[in-house]
Amino acid sequence: MIKFLRAFAFVLLFMVLHIIIQAVIMNVYINITESALLPASGEASSDLSSVNIGQISLIASFISFLAFILVFKMRGKNLFSACKFTKSSSVKSLSYGLMFGLSSNFVISIIMGLLMEIRLFDNVFRQYEDHISFMMFRGDILFPLLGIGIITPIVEELIFRGAIISELETILSSKVVVLIQGLLFGAFHLDVVQGAYTAVIGVFLGYMVYKTGSIWPAVAAHIALNTLGVFLTIPEGLDFVEKYNNVILAVLLISFAMSIVYFIKLPRKASVGDSSIKA
Repeated sequence: MIKFLRAFAFVLLFMVLHIIIQAVIMNVYINITESALLPASGEASSDLSSVNIGQISLIASFISFLAFILVFKMRGKNLFSACKFTKSSSVKSLSYGLMFGLSSNFVISIIMGLLMEIRLFDNVFRQYEDHISFMMFRGDILFPLLGIGIITPIVEELIFRGAIISELETILSSKVVVLIQGLLFGAFHLDVVQGAYTAVIGVFLGYMVYKTGSIWPAVAAHIALNTLGVFLTIPEGLDFVEKYNNVILAVLLISFAMSIVYFIKLPRKASVGDSSIKA
């Protein structure tokens, strides 16, 4: 029982620590931005249009990364081996991971579009749109690509497919671990709509780790998903997709099915709970 509670305490610590760091960086960033743009009247502005989520994500993810290294070091563990960063993956698995990440972005958009047409969840989707509109980057695309597209996915994979799986695999079966970490990944996003689809994606990313014994296919998928999401927020990206909409849709739907079939049929190289892949 103590072992069970201890494992879940660390799982909670990993999630809460990252959330707190994000919140602190967000507040500090906004306060600095408001101070720099303080109107002549001396009254703080409530306009957050100058907030760059890419910069915030980049800074928060970097600090979280350092914090997790410290936590694991204090426990006498190596962060990279515990989170399966030292386990290599085949080029084929990485490629299918990329395919899943790119294609799942469009599949999510299609499903959400259909649900919005039904108009049964207007309030929920309205809240989601407000949440996403605030997350949209402003200004140069460099920071969103680095922060949201690359660094944040790496750190989130380190947390959910790495640290959390590493803890849960000591007390639960592999299948239960894959399911729980996915559900926690969904809850972590603090939005009903985003939480629903990220939970499903999180389960499959965990399944990739389960099948390959490496975190890298999941990292590749997550980076592909987020980077494409950033690309689709710029006019050039939207114009490209609209111009080749039918071709892109057909290719990505096929890629989505192929990537899922690949990982389902892939022989399991190492169990999530295999002691050989623990720190």
